[in-house]
Amino acid sequence: MKTLSLWVMWVAVVACVWGGFIDEDGYYLMDSLELSAFNGATSDTGKLTINGADGIISGISSAANSWWLQFERLDGSKLPSDLSGAKGWKLSFKNTSPVGALQLILAVSTQVNGWQASSGVWVEPGQTGTVYLDIEGPEVMWNYWIIASVSADHDVLTFTALNVEDKSRPWNPLPKDDPGALNAVVLPEVVLQWNTAMVKDPIERPNPNVRKHYIFANFEAPDDPNLVYIGQVDAGDPVAPTARYPETGSLLLQPLTVYRWQVVHGLDDGQGGVLAYDDPNNIVGDIWTFKTASYEPVVTKNPQQYTAAFPGEEVVLTAEFFSLTDIADYQWFWSNDNGATYIALADGEHPSGSGSMVSFALDQTDRPKTTTLRISGVQPGDDGWYYCALSNVEGSGESIPAGVAVKRRVAYYPFDGTLEDASGENNHGQAGTADPSGTTDITFDAGLLGSAVVLNASYGPDDPNQSYIELPATGYPKVAPGGAMEAGTFICWIKTNDQGRIMGSLNSPGSTAFTAGVDNNVDVFIRDANGQVNEMAVNHNAADGQWHFVAARWEVGGTKRAYAGTLTENGISSAVQDGLKEATYATLQYPMLIGAQNNGGVPEAFLTNAMLDELQIYNYALSDEEIADIYLTFPI
Repeated sequence: MKTLSLWVMWVAVVACVWGGFIDEDGYYLMDSLELSAFNGATSDTGKLTINGADGIISGISSAANSWWLQFERLDGSKLPSDLSGAKGWKLSFKNTSPVGALQLILAVSTQVNGWQASSGVWVEPGQTGTVYLDIEGPEVMWNYWIIASVSADHDVLTFTALNVEDKSRPWNPLPKDDPGALNAVVLPEVVLQWNTAMVKDPIERPNPNVRKHYIFANFEAPDDPNLVYIGQVDAGDPVAPTARYPETGSLLLQPLTVYRWQVVHGLDDGQGGVLAYDDPNNIVGDIWTFKTASYEPVVTKNPQQYTAAFPGEEVVLTAEFFSLTDIADYQWFWSNDNGATYIALADGEHPSGSGSMVSFALDQTDRPKTTTLRISGVQPGDDGWYYCALSNVEGSGESIPAGVAVKRRVAYYPFDGTLEDASGENNHGQAGTADPSGTTDITFDAGLLGSAVVLNASYGPDDPNQSYIELPATGYPKVAPGGAMEAGTFICWIKTNDQGRIMGSLNSPGSTAFTAGVDNNVDVFIRDANGQVNEMAVNHNAADGQWHFVAARWEVGGTKRAYAGTLTENGISSAVQDGLKEATYATLQYPMLIGAQNNGGVPEAFLTNAMLDELQIYNYALSDEEIADIYLTFPI
């Protein structure tokens, strides 16, 4: 029988920066030892004590109901001095206070950029939340803070940090712990692996008192809630940071079965021996759960979820899989209608008709086994969702669809006497009014280059004939790979004395939305299907009757930025926000409007007596320099 090592199937996402680890989203997570070394509150006399992952602030009263909880940079055992290997820092937490909402903010002080702080996340009692701090570029961190705020004056404030590694006990199991047994990705032929408990004295290292690893499991009786001793392995001398069971070979388990296991560290008994496996003085680990897969093909690593490329470049999508028998058949599929239907791909010209070429391959000669799709000379029209399906004599398996976007300008409305889209996507606008029986109040006048569209110059804000420009259902931004929701840039020029929405469409309250508008601020607002809001805003009054440049860019995992105003020696006035988080978007139910927003099928927030010119949308985030170059194209 083949000897399988399960750990080779997993992507390593625990690359250490210091004591913690970088998660699969690229963010640094503190571990329990770092939390235990928490330095305490610096703005109040009370101190914070963290035991494992639990935080308690007691006996503190603050008029501002806010506490700055500082990590000490000078003690290198507490937090890393740089995050060059990570996007930033994040902390998931549960508000365990009995009353009142709790807000956490992450902050750092850096050599180059000084103070950087995240947006605050408010969480009600008993609820959980995650706060992120994105940090651009490798920088030396002078200090770290968690800023805690409460909605009312509390004598005791408590929270629990989630998703941190408790390294004081056996940790980092492979197979990964899956408490709900939801993911059947563990092969029936399995090797158990884990990390040894750590200590900091002051350097972090494996606990030198560990002599043996005792393994308990329900492998013989999966339905039995009790775990039984099944074996042991030596910890090594010096103690090794990792261990595995069995030491050679593998365990053969049943497919599609839920299993539970546990590691107990047998400690030195002080007399040259080791404590027995049932001694209460040993270090007892958590009980871990996993579910085995069937003998059908198992996709162990999906293709990169979102790939963006310029026209003419090559896109490569790779899925890693395991199959106990040879793959008999495999196929890649493509959808250009946001996943509604899929087309089987074949070697040769892409079915989009764009002229790009498609090829795919299967490699079963090495581990991990892979199947790879290549799109050579990718072109507009190749955007969409792609996935692979594999089958063997036992059955079939599929990868999760991956999005591909071809970077380009997807909308361009110069408004030179028409409402036509000059981008080549042909999503031409059509004039509409709040009162379908009325006449549209849309005209053209001199703009920055050629003419500009004039909206509602003849009617007051309460007139029923308020007008707007409606785009077809295929208009941008839209929810699809390359549709400018996951990543994009919005640019236009506006001249108005009033506030309103430059463009927008909103699904039912709390679901997907995209809007851009002006009032005392210039802002672009994106909301996902779960109500998560990403807003780009800059404090700039563009409603003063003068021409103003408006732009915003965003990208999943990248920096959000809003731009407005005029070019100065320091660049366009702008504001930077935290990076756009991974999100799920529902298809927009109503057409995108220009000069208003479509709220559940009802036009509202009209621009009145306003001029728009040179409205452009890109389906990728332009750089600061590229946006400045566009600004300088226009005489102003």
